[in-house]
Parts: sequence; structure tokens; C-alpha cells
Amino acid sequence: MPATIPNDPGHCEVPRALLDCVAMDDETNEPTPTHHDARARLVWELLLFQAKLAAEGIRDLFLSPISIVAVILGLVAGGEKPDVYFRRLQRFGRRSDLWINVFGERRRGPTADAMVRPLEESLLAHTKPGGKLSRSVGQVNQLLDAVNRQSGAPKPPDESR
Repeated sequence: MPATIPNDPGHCEVPRALLDCVAMDDETNEPTPTHHDARARLVWELLLFQAKLAAEGIRDLFLSPISIVAVILGLVAGGEKPDVYFRRLQRFGRRSDLWINVFGERRRGPTADAMVRPLEESLLAHTKPGGKLSRSVGQVNQLLDAVNRQSGAPKPPDESR
């Protein structure tokens, strides 16, 4: 005989603090509001943006002294093309800039976005009902909804990307 969780919390045999006495399908009956999904995606985009900025910063930190060495090497051993090493370094910088794709403008070719897409899909799937993060995300969304109601914040216009 299958076990059921009663809809009435008063009929639970385990103390209420230890058991969530809600029917198992109550969470999945209502579709997730679109602004809740938008919040999860926005947090992901912020994390990705910060990671890309950090990657660019680390790259720039290394390129600065390497550029000095490239120019000195070019002046000493470059012959008729003293800028050869410096131009190679600049080409590397441009290619890495395209790959990091901080602002998500590049749509074709290899980018860091393609590398993290499986992680993005997995994390966002866990925020959906039934996912590992759904309860926490739901609580944060309820809190944010309450803050928005109290502040009387108007609904933002629907902007397409």
C-alpha cells in the first residue's frame, strides 16, 4: 500500500518541524511565474559575467609584463620587424577577448559560453519544481515578491533582449 502525505498538517505523525506536511503534488500544480525564472537566470548571468571579468582581469595581468618583454625582445632580436612579437601578443589578446565574450555579443565561433552551457542548463534545471534547489529558490522568490509588494514597485515593462 503506497504511503501518502495528508493535506492537513494536523494529521501528521511526525512533529511538524521535521516533516513538510504538504501534498506531494502541490508544488507542481501551479506553473512557475515567469519573473521567478527570470530572477534565477539573472543571478546566473551575474555569476557568469563576474567570472568572465575575472578571467579578463587575470589575462590582462599576465599580458602587461609579457608585452614589455615582447617589445624588448623585438627591439633586440626582431631585425627588420621589431614589432613581430608584440603583434602576436595583440593577436592573442584579441582572440582571447572573443573567446571570453564578456558581454555575450559573439554568437558564432567558440566562446566560453559554449563551455559553461551544460553547467547553466543543469543549475537552472535544479531551480525548477522538483529540483534540488527548488525549495530554496522558492523561498527567496517568495521573499522578493513580498519585498516588491511592500515597496509598491511597479512591474517593469516587458523588454526583449
